[in-house]
Amino acid sequence: MKDIRQDLKERLVDVDQERVRIQSRLAELTHIESGLKSLLEAEEKRWKPSTETYTLFPPPKPNGSGKYSSPIAQFIMAALSDGKPKTLADLKKGAQLDGIDFGDKKPGRSIHFALVGMQQNSMVEMVGKGVWKLVQGNEKGH
Repeated sequence: MKDIRQDLKERLVDVDQERVRIQSRLAELTHIESGLKSLLEAEEKRWKPSTETYTLFPPPKPNGSGKYSSPIAQFIMAALSDGKPKTLADLKKGAQLDGIDFGDKKPGRSIHFALVGMQQNSMVEMVGKGVWKLVQGNEKGH
């Protein structure tokens, strides 16, 4: 029979060295994890969801007289009140002829975003690519 005690002692040394490497790596990972958690916490605070929403053009609301408060919304409601669908280009041209002030914003984009907001509030609908009309029941601005 062969004496294996020396082999077993060498294996114990190997196991002990492996344990030291693993504990070192575990300490390193724990440190990395702590740093990542700190960064995530800081980002969570930075990107905390707000209960406020910001829009380029808030959805138009009746101002008590049945008219809508936004000049662009007022124009759109008036322009579509005949029940006939209009293209974005038609609405843009009409708004410019009516002297709607867009400030430094582009009229086509401004009208488009207003239409999208009004669509989300079930006031207008797109009936074709770039073609809009009032939702049934809104023909009189209600």
